[in-house]
Amino acid sequence: MAPKVWSNFVAKKSDGTQVKVRIEDMPSNRLDEVLNLLSLYGENEDVFVKLLGIPNNPEAAEELKQTTRDMLSASPHNIVICRPDDDSNGDIIGVSITGITLAKDKLEDFKIPSKTKEMEKLWDYYIKLFGLYDICKANSLTSFSDDRGLAVKPGYVDFEIRKELLNVGRKISKANNVSTVFAWMQTKLAQEAAEADGWLTAYEISREDLGRQLGITISEGPPSWKLMYGKSI
Repeated sequence: MAPKVWSNFVAKKSDGTQVKVRIEDMPSNRLDEVLNLLSLYGENEDVFVKLLGIPNNPEAAEELKQTTRDMLSASPHNIVICRPDDDSNGDIIGVSITGITLAKDKLEDFKIPSKTKEMEKLWDYYIKLFGLYDICKANSLTSFSDDRGLAVKPGYVDFEIRKELLNVGRKISKANNVSTVFAWMQTKLAQEAAEADGWLTAYEISREDLGRQLGITISEGPPSWKLMYGKSI
């Protein structure tokens, strides 16, 4: 059975060349490619991952990849890939993972025992970050969709592909009978792409205030981090 195609559009390469692409459900045999792309590009734009030096520690980097794999096998997720719009098994250009969180779910309940100090701290940072704002309580929701990984391969204009992946996340949310999808946007590019797709800000915290709460110095990225949401379409 052919993968469901969520979107067809024209993307641009960095040299200005246009290419027809599609966003479709990930075939099961391409999971390792997805994990590698997320490891190489998605996680390298994660401020916490970079602050902890995870890409420079092979053991921690491998543990992060395995943690992602375990997360995907532990509960249902929708994984979509962006690739050339043809019948070839073309290179994956972008990837997005969407999951569903219930009101009763707490991130700490899903914490996997860490083998490295870097991963232990990463869990700590994200548990504190997601504890800043109770999405379900603040919005009277029993569940919501949430972004659990998004990456675009270098060599393409990131903005349009990212925007389209976010749009598909809203479509997936509707297909799962969930009204809203949420995501923490750590970079200016991510925030601008979300805004271009009609996402709004549910919660915002300055880079300095977030650093103080976590006991770290965040010296890069936008002035504030935004927890943004898009309505299902």
